[in-house]
Amino acid sequence: MSNNSTGRSEPKLPSLVQRVAIGPKLQKEVTREEVAEAIVSALNGHENIMQLGIFLIALRMRGERVHELSGIFDGLLATASRSSVAVEQLVELAEPFDGSIRHHNYCAFLPAVLATCGLPAFINGVHDCGPKHGVTVSKIYKYLGKRELPNMSEAAALLESADVGWAYCGQEYTAPALYAIREQRDLMVKRTALTTLERLTRPFVATAGKNFLHIGYVHKDYPAIYAELAARAGYDSVCMIKGLEGGIFPAPDKPIKAELVEIVGAAEPKNIKLSFDPGDSTLSSSSLKFDANVSCEAQVTKIAQQGSAALSGAQGNARKMLTMTGALILCNTGLASNPDVARKFIHQALDSGVAQKRFQSFIG
Repeated sequence: MSNNSTGRSEPKLPSLVQRVAIGPKLQKEVTREEVAEAIVSALNGHENIMQLGIFLIALRMRGERVHELSGIFDGLLATASRSSVAVEQLVELAEPFDGSIRHHNYCAFLPAVLATCGLPAFINGVHDCGPKHGVTVSKIYKYLGKRELPNMSEAAALLESADVGWAYCGQEYTAPALYAIREQRDLMVKRTALTTLERLTRPFVATAGKNFLHIGYVHKDYPAIYAELAARAGYDSVCMIKGLEGGIFPAPDKPIKAELVEIVGAAEPKNIKLSFDPGDSTLSSSSLKFDANVSCEAQVTKIAQQGSAALSGAQGNARKMLTMTGALILCNTGLASNPDVARKFIHQALDSGVAQKRFQSFIG
């Protein structure tokens, strides 16, 4: 039914809220298609955002079903941006957009290291968002002097550049409709499915080869969900690892267990359980913890300084974490035959100064 005064369709969320937000015994089914249409309508500004919050929180309290997550994801993909990149391989490093508040995270420096090893890499994110409002890569780049972060076309050019080979691009460019409701999402307080799924929209596509996703998770149910939705988004391979604060860096003092899913056309995805030697027994998770009495700004400063030093060949926690996670990615993408070879590549990238040069080419 159309609204006679505007020509728009009637709002779609009220019906979904009535069916979902009424307690477990009275809830009625909603379809994937209905959910997708409601998300698109909401992100296009045709719905009451308060009702979107009620719907998403109601789903989270009951527990989202796979078809509901699929519908939300369909809506995100329909409103997201996408750009082609003329590279043979491309890896996306999918960190939680709200940052880190408990552990030092050196992801801001990892794409430059991977690019030095021959693997173009990018990060998608936001400068600041809830619920954590933690340390993000954007805050680190700003501290180090990056004045303006690149848009989609600029980021694609950086990824294609022989001298840079990596990029960061903000959600304001990769999914502007979702970015536009970030303040309203903050008022929802709790994490919703949007937080779970926004890292999977695949904003950049390697047109000449494979697209890899490296993503962290917290809850044990997420790998199956991420694998299915990554296939729908068009990734060729996804590595899922239980990382610190749901990020891509695993705890360094525990055996690294990850799941690699190879997605080849219409064939059944191939699941591979990975057990990876971290290669350094001297690093502990406790040594990476934030000082509870130090501000987010001070942590940004510390991480930025440690990461910059690592790119210049300095020893320390940043070097160890970049080596461990970078080696895992090089092995999973086929650029290294085993962990020892991968770690050697990473050390060469750091000690030669080339990774630092590529990093500075982005920062300016």
